[in-house]
Amino acid sequence: MIGITLNFSDGPFFDISKKGPSLLRFREPIIQKLPRYLSTLPVAVHTPGTLGNIIADFARAINDPLEDEPAAYLQFLIKQGSLEAIYLDTPSGTLERYLIGIPSLAEIALSLKDNSYLSHASAAFIHGLINEEPPIVYVSKEGYPRQKETIVLAQEAIDTAFAKPQRRSGTEITWQGHQFLLLTGQYSEGEGVEQKGKLRLTDLERTLLDITVRPQYGRGANTVLQAYREGKGRIDVQRLRQLLEHLNYHYPYHQAIGFYLTRAGYSSKELKCFRSMKKRHRFYLDYQMNAPLYDETWQVYYPQDLT
Repeated sequence: MIGITLNFSDGPFFDISKKGPSLLRFREPIIQKLPRYLSTLPVAVHTPGTLGNIIADFARAINDPLEDEPAAYLQFLIKQGSLEAIYLDTPSGTLERYLIGIPSLAEIALSLKDNSYLSHASAAFIHGLINEEPPIVYVSKEGYPRQKETIVLAQEAIDTAFAKPQRRSGTEITWQGHQFLLLTGQYSEGEGVEQKGKLRLTDLERTLLDITVRPQYGRGANTVLQAYREGKGRIDVQRLRQLLEHLNYHYPYHQAIGFYLTRAGYSSKELKCFRSMKKRHRFYLDYQMNAPLYDETWQVYYPQDLT
């Protein structure tokens, strides 16, 4: 169990009272076999189209042609109790999903976009880097490659950017009081993303890097520091630097990482690969900090309440 669960005890999710009698006229063999077959599928959350195709493929595989459109079989399975239909609210409309069994919120999140992965505080919670389950499920889909740019950073521009709140991007999706935030991740060719059981998510090092870059999606600097402490002895610091270089950020996030590693008690040997990186600018752990303190070693401003 990952700690992100669903409760379907609140009532029905789909009203089929107005569906016609054709729902009950299918031959028994495929109707009897479908629920058992669906329960064996490795994925428990599906779009109507995907699940309809699965039913059609199954019918062909057992040489028992469908007598109606797959959608009619889906409605019959809902009435029978083998499926649940849910509707998620998005800024552009409603998303429909069919659930087999009782999947987790994390599994529902991964159905929102093809090839997506859990990220930020959600990945940190699953990895045991943070103790408190985040109120928002963060899920990312890798963005497209961008042409490499040579950007000359100016201290004034950094100061101005971090004096403002962190820019909140992504698509907000809700369902029965649950919140999902669908983000566009940095293009990485899948680097730092792994499969953990049924879930696709960022690995330990990528998760730490992501919440360093977007601290509000990691529940703030204190929680990010907690994650670095929990990762001690579990992460490969050298690989963390390699990931940082691979993602090619413009801002000097190596200074923030070095600060967190130091505060979390990592060894001098582990810190060496970040100490060797040049520090040309003063940097910030978080956005819009009130009267932050300053660390001379890493040239980083950090919140006064950092513990």
